[in-house]
Amino acid sequence: MMFKKDSFIASIPYIALILGFTFFFFGTFATFDSHLWKEFWSGLGKTILASGIFALLLKTFQFMGVFKEELKKVVYDAKFLANRKDLEEVWEEVSRVMFKNKFPKISKEITHDIGHLYFPTEHVLYYDDYRQIIEIELIDPINQIVNVKQHASFYVYPRSKGENFSVKTMNSLTFNKDKSEVSASVIKYQINEKEATVTITQEVTGNKLNTCYEVYLAGQDSYKFETCIEKRYCLFHDNVIGTVKDFLIHDFSLKLHLKGGIHIDFFEVGTLKRFKNVGVVNEHYREYEYKGILYPKQGYLFFMKKIVP
Repeated sequence: MMFKKDSFIASIPYIALILGFTFFFFGTFATFDSHLWKEFWSGLGKTILASGIFALLLKTFQFMGVFKEELKKVVYDAKFLANRKDLEEVWEEVSRVMFKNKFPKISKEITHDIGHLYFPTEHVLYYDDYRQIIEIELIDPINQIVNVKQHASFYVYPRSKGENFSVKTMNSLTFNKDKSEVSASVIKYQINEKEATVTITQEVTGNKLNTCYEVYLAGQDSYKFETCIEKRYCLFHDNVIGTVKDFLIHDFSLKLHLKGGIHIDFFEVGTLKRFKNVGVVNEHYREYEYKGILYPKQGYLFFMKKIVP
């Protein structure tokens, strides 16, 4: 019969008890020429006996789950995890187990991207209840000039209440020869139902007019944004509208009002599921919604074109 290490370890408390009792009785009742030998064997028996009892009690508590629960708290409790300096390594090992180690060569890259790209928490934690209403009107059918009003309302949840941070909204319009062919202006920009101070910067890169709208925030648990941006440009040079953010968005809805003979082709961008058509869908109105989470770099875009009679 093969010797089993685990069985031997499990039997150590009982071996200690037997040896302890044996040495104690030997030292107590045996006859010795020297009193020192009597004390030696008796004392050795007491020591081993005490060790055996302690080991047995420890094993009993382990079976009761006392130490198991305490150990679980130390390993998994959030307040202990927050103090660890090796969370990325822990995250990687947990991910390996979850995915049954199917990606051994690229597991580090996968966990890095999930942690840094899909769960960014530098300033803004996430956007919530993001609602867009876009009015598109073809005001010059011959030159295919459109006027677009983009209404948006959403909640921004920062990483911490007392932190100073900024929220940026970027927009890019493509022109043919000169930036005067396109325009972008703020119609409304409110935060928590008050007019906000918006820093607007524009720069031309090639044949694109890039506009940045930036506001600075601090002191609140959340912020409700209500904005409206009006734009004018030519479909010959710029016929794409889309929304893709660098943060998480929880629940998204989009309503499109079309005037003047505009057709659109709608596409998801990297989403885990499809946007759902809701409400009436015809040549004048479209409505889409996405229940759940849009991760960074996910969203939608659609192409516009003039309806040919």
